[in-house]
Amino acid sequence: MTDLAETVGYWGIRTSTIDWCERKYAITPYISEFFNSITNLPFVLCALYGLVVAWRWRAPVRFYLMNLSLFVGGVGSFFFHATLQLHAQMWDEVPMMWAMMVWFYLQIHNRVNVRKRPWIPAALVAYCSAWTLIHMCGQLVIVLQIHFVLL
Repeated sequence: MTDLAETVGYWGIRTSTIDWCERKYAITPYISEFFNSITNLPFVLCALYGLVVAWRWRAPVRFYLMNLSLFVGGVGSFFFHATLQLHAQMWDEVPMMWAMMVWFYLQIHNRVNVRKRPWIPAALVAYCSAWTLIHMCGQLVIVLQIHFVLL
């Protein structure tokens, strides 16, 4: 059994609905899951690099969205694993869902003439908006995990 000093750090008692197997506050009292947190930094750095490249190449908006979704997801996931607080969990999971839809859109954009089907982006935004509201009210991690499996 772990002692209380190990499980309660700077951010207080965990309020998230999920907890990963890493020892809490083992490295620093400011980061609950140190290794889960820092492994998000490459996502943030790659996204920033991707945004710079997209800007230099004057890429279409979809490439900015792709890198922005990766950036927000990386920052949100870092924040969640660092704090294990429920509001931070939402900043981890909600951007993941939106990022999946952006990447899904990129996949179908190359196969389907989206200009002939303008309802596709609107349908994806509507779906993600509804999912976000339901997820934030119900906090059902399993629904997010099922989405990862299906997409």
